[in-house]
Amino acid sequence: METKDDDKLKKHIPPDEVARELTAFSAFLQSSTTDEGGLAQAGNEAATMARANITAEKGGEEAEEEQETPVWAANLPHPENIFVEKTHELELWHPVAKSAGKSNEEVEIRFRRMGEELVPGGTVLEQGVELGIVKNHFSNDEWEYVVKPILERYVNALELRILSRSVTEKKKDVARKIKQIAPQVFRAGEIPDLEKIVHKGKEFRRIIGELVNEMNTNPQVLKKWINEVLKEEKPEPIQRKVIEKGKGEGRKYEEVQKKAGLRRLMQPFEKGAKQTFENYVDDLADRISKLGMQLLFLNSKYTEGLYKPPKVKKDFVETPYMTKCLEQLAERTGKQIEEKKGMVGIIGEMGTGKNYLVEHFAAKTNRPFFYFPCSRGMDTADLGFHFEFRKGESYIMPSAMARGLKTKNAVILIDEPNALPPEVVAGLHGLADHNRSFVYNGVEFKAAEGVIIVMTMNPAFYEHVKDLPEAFSDRTLGMDMVMDYPPLTKLDQLAQENLWSSAEREQALQADNSLDQVYICDEALIVKNQFSDLKNWSDEDFTNLWDVVVNGQGEAVLGDKANQVERLKPFVKAIFIILKVCDAWRKRYKNGDIQRTISLRGSTAVAENFLRTKNVRKAFLDLYKPNSLKYDGGQEDYESLEQILNDKDELDKLLNEEIGV
Repeated sequence: METKDDDKLKKHIPPDEVARELTAFSAFLQSSTTDEGGLAQAGNEAATMARANITAEKGGEEAEEEQETPVWAANLPHPENIFVEKTHELELWHPVAKSAGKSNEEVEIRFRRMGEELVPGGTVLEQGVELGIVKNHFSNDEWEYVVKPILERYVNALELRILSRSVTEKKKDVARKIKQIAPQVFRAGEIPDLEKIVHKGKEFRRIIGELVNEMNTNPQVLKKWINEVLKEEKPEPIQRKVIEKGKGEGRKYEEVQKKAGLRRLMQPFEKGAKQTFENYVDDLADRISKLGMQLLFLNSKYTEGLYKPPKVKKDFVETPYMTKCLEQLAERTGKQIEEKKGMVGIIGEMGTGKNYLVEHFAAKTNRPFFYFPCSRGMDTADLGFHFEFRKGESYIMPSAMARGLKTKNAVILIDEPNALPPEVVAGLHGLADHNRSFVYNGVEFKAAEGVIIVMTMNPAFYEHVKDLPEAFSDRTLGMDMVMDYPPLTKLDQLAQENLWSSAEREQALQADNSLDQVYICDEALIVKNQFSDLKNWSDEDFTNLWDVVVNGQGEAVLGDKANQVERLKPFVKAIFIILKVCDAWRKRYKNGDIQRTISLRGSTAVAENFLRTKNVRKAFLDLYKPNSLKYDGGQEDYESLEQILNDKDELDKLLNEEIGV
């Protein structure tokens, strides 16, 4: 049996050292034993296995862990499409210039990001953030030799700050990017010793933070930069000689052009007063500063580098049924990515685990997750924006869906879209089409590369939901899937897989009445985790135990665990009766005899309550008596629960007697 000390040894002794020792040991065995080389051969094989690990061990931080493809994605034609190594690449707003007027001597500054453009101050509201009116026109020379390099320095400084706070990228990748960007932000002699501080998160964040704050708050810094550019070198007369690019003198050509541009900028001040030049620098600094502030504000609101995938929830179990659902979800999301259109629609009753499934999918595929709940009171504006109140002031901010659309490889969960008014649903049409965007009041929200959109909804027979408009339903054809409660019988399993109607289900039962007597170990794999004696049993071993106790077969496969059957049988039977009652309750709900059903959360809560009461009947009744007082008709539901419990004559003993845990 392995011990914790064994684990420590395996962790700290390098494989090459192990290999050397094993090789020496096998040589000793060969020279001193008479087992015809059996032990020696074993030693050689062990040494070979150790050597196989040397490369990975020597790689240290550089060695990458290979992530196994989950069972539910193994049969995908292109599994790499849904699994991403990185959740993001920083996509910041950058300044660009467009010609203004016919003379081509003036440009208009805009901000561009992922194919979208904003006009600074074009309106008070742009993409959910407030942008004031600013002057965004400059001469060609001002833009090319002063404004552009300074604004790009602003953006690079912010990118450094975001990277220093990164929670998703590997440290070595962050360090590499920081070293590439730093020279574009710091001037010669200002660059800190990156080798020493790049891994010291706090210290590096402080340095970058101070730089960005100084750029924002100290006008003298910006004026200094402008003066450095304008007086960088003494302007020389424009050379008449034409220097063509692409003939080894491209750099010289650019230098000549820059000198010519700087000369044109300085000409008005060659014979003017010094104060006139200072006024020009003040005005230029003021205009650049306002543009820089807007760039920093925009990029602070859209920093995907701070979004990370959710963690896999400990209480989510990939049972056989959940694995089938994940297979369907993976297949449909792969189709969505490949075709760049559509949305996945998951239809299922309350508490079947639809939202958990989507979040688990995001966690396993390494994708950021954005949850957007819908309600009847929403209007179209709510799809893109929401209000936040801070210190008595109201701010319009992008919604979770809008932020998700801006984040590469994100998973967006739109919960209950069929609760929305039809005119609001119409606002989602564009997201399911090839353009993958929706537009409100002239503002376009376009999906970034790799974004996956999933809808979860209750069936239309729920009171609070409506039929999805035909125009929207038609856009999701081929990407819908049904999610039910995990099957309890073989009949349930076949009915779910084939989407049988009630008549087809009854016909199958008449053809083989044993289908309703073979019980599936699925939801039991979730409920068993409430029992300390069963929690550490593997899914495979517990399934075998279930077959022995519940289905009366398969005891031989338990092996050395067979001697625990009698001790654990009461717990397994307790889980079985809990699920039998839940199943009967759910079937009555589907027939319209009960107003509210019992979810996966409910069956787990009953099992947890059973551990306190030691009695299955009491566990149900104590839990749902108070709950029945929450809604009109709850008393009738409670009486139906009592009737279900009373109907289980063959399990009456288990229902009523206390079971020691």
